[in-house]
Amino acid sequence: MSDDVVDLVAERIDLAIRHGSLSDTSLIATKLSDVCYRLVASPDYLSGAPKLSAPRDLVHHATIAFAYQNFRTQWTFTRAGKTESVSIPPQITLSNAVALRECACQGLGLALLADWTVAPDIESGRLVEPLADWSASGADQGSAIWLIWPSRRFVPAKVRAFVDWLMLETQADKGRNGQHARALINRAASGCDGR
Repeated sequence: MSDDVVDLVAERIDLAIRHGSLSDTSLIATKLSDVCYRLVASPDYLSGAPKLSAPRDLVHHATIAFAYQNFRTQWTFTRAGKTESVSIPPQITLSNAVALRECACQGLGLALLADWTVAPDIESGRLVEPLADWSASGADQGSAIWLIWPSRRFVPAKVRAFVDWLMLETQADKGRNGQHARALINRAASGCDGR
C-alpha cells in the first residue's frame, strides 16, 4: 500500500484503489465513492489559536496540508450555495493521511482530511470541526475513490471477480452512511479480508 501514484502498466499492477483526481485517461476507472472532507484540529490547538469563524480566517492559522498539488495551497469551502476558496501557506506538508491526522491530534495545526480518516477522533474528542457547517475539499473539488486498472482486454479472472465484488458491496451501501463502503475500501487496500 502506498500513497504514491504509480504507472500501473510499467509496474505490472493489475488493479489499484486511488483517492483523488485521475490524470491518466488511458486507465479504466470506476468511481467507488465520493469523498467528504472535514477541517479538523485538536481542542488544545484551537484554545490557543486566533478566532476561526469562516474559511477566510485560515490565513491566521497553522495548517497541515497534503503534499498533493490539489491540497497543498488552496482549500475550498461551501455553505448554503456560497463558495470560499482560501490560499493556505502550510506549516507542515505531508503525503500520508495517517501522519497528517496525527499532527492535527498533537495540536500542530488545522488539517483537511477525509471523513473516514478522522471520524473516530472526532467521536472521541481528540479532534473537533471548527467550521462544521461548511463542506470542504481540495482545489479540484473532484476528489473521489476510484478503482482503476490498465485495460479492458485481458483482465485476469481474479481481478474481475474482485472488481465485481467491490462494486456490489459499495452499491449495497448506497443510502446508508457510507461507513461500510469505506471499511471495505480500507480492508481491500490493506490486503485484509476482515476474518
